[in-house]
Amino acid sequence: MERHRIIDTLEGQLGLSRQFIYVLDLVPLISAMWADGHNSDQEIDLILKFLHERRKRLDVLSYNDEHVLPDVTVEEFCLFLRDSPMDNPVFNDAYRLALSFLTQSHPLAIDHKDRVLQQCLEVAAVAVDPVTEKRVSDEERAFITQLVNGLYS
Repeated sequence: MERHRIIDTLEGQLGLSRQFIYVLDLVPLISAMWADGHNSDQEIDLILKFLHERRKRLDVLSYNDEHVLPDVTVEEFCLFLRDSPMDNPVFNDAYRLALSFLTQSHPLAIDHKDRVLQQCLEVAAVAVDPVTEKRVSDEERAFITQLVNGLYS
């Protein structure tokens, strides 16, 4: 997935700023915070502190006098502390596309995908028949590979 398509999706369909891509990877944390159906003041304070620390790190890395994450991006992010972003299918699509972009050629991501596939094959092998030499058929292996590839696409 190309970076400009992700950003266009964020801007066009969700009305989020271009800089919002820098906080997309925090969505799983926000989702976990919503597991009990609400966010406490302590949870919100913690995530805001984390967001401000990230902002400082990005500013240092960018060698820029202006914030990489402007105040408007922080305000946009705060919307998801009040309303769960996981209820928004367009946001989920943009998030999935962003993750795909971020991990598509990263060697660690590819290694992780391979390890997940291997674990799935081992679980399938034991579940099918722990005794035989070839415990997972070629069809099962292809199906599991397709499932794992779907997780990373």
